Amino acid sequence: HGLRGGGTISGCALQLAALMGAEHITLVGVDMCGKFHYDNTPAAQRGGMWEGRMTWMMRFIRYAQGCGIEVDTLSPSALCHFGLRRVRC
Repeated sequence: HGLRGGGTISGCALQLAALMGAEHITLVGVDMCGKFHYDNTPAAQRGGMWEGRMTWMMRFIRYAQGCGIEVDTLSPSALCHFGLRRVRC
């Protein structure tokens, strides 16, 4: 197995953590609803990417969970609407 590209940098980090044997992954700053990309280009210029990227991220989160890896988020995220648990400090 290897990293699958085409999603988000956060998705690649999630995959890498799983491949390295993580038992618990906490996402931080993965809101999945921003109006701009990392390079400050508007999200609308790339064709409404968030819907597809959220599906992609949830696929990998479900895969990680199926492998026994606990995945949650520390910060607010649109992924919570799909069942990702948010932890509180």
